[in-house]
Amino acid sequence: MEIGRKIYYDNSSGNVILITSEMTGNVIETLPEQDRAIFNVLSERIKDSYSYVQLNYGEYSYEFSNGYPVHISIETGEISWSSFDVKTDNQRKTIEEEINELKENNIRIMLAINELYDNIGSSKN
Repeated sequence: MEIGRKIYYDNSSGNVILITSEMTGNVIETLPEQDRAIFNVLSERIKDSYSYVQLNYGEYSYEFSNGYPVHISIETGEISWSSFDVKTDNQRKTIEEEINELKENNIRIMLAINELYDNIGSSKN
């Protein structure tokens, strides 16, 4: 069985209170009442002061694994990712592409440094 995350959030602000982990294997999905008994951050709050969004297993895994800040719209209950531009799979650069860009930038910097040294050396003569 695969169980997705739950995102518990404050009803007045949409700020996230708790994100439960994804689970797979021989697991049982917990009810919100059970989560309240397990997690102090929920049991310490007034029950009607928060809500939750249930995600499917693997949903938004890229965003979570990269630490994107999450916020919930209190009007719609929809997820938004703060301060980061969430990209689609086609927009994401591969590690190889990023490494190649860094290598090219490094070469440009090294050439500029060599040119500066050449200019300094020729001005001394």
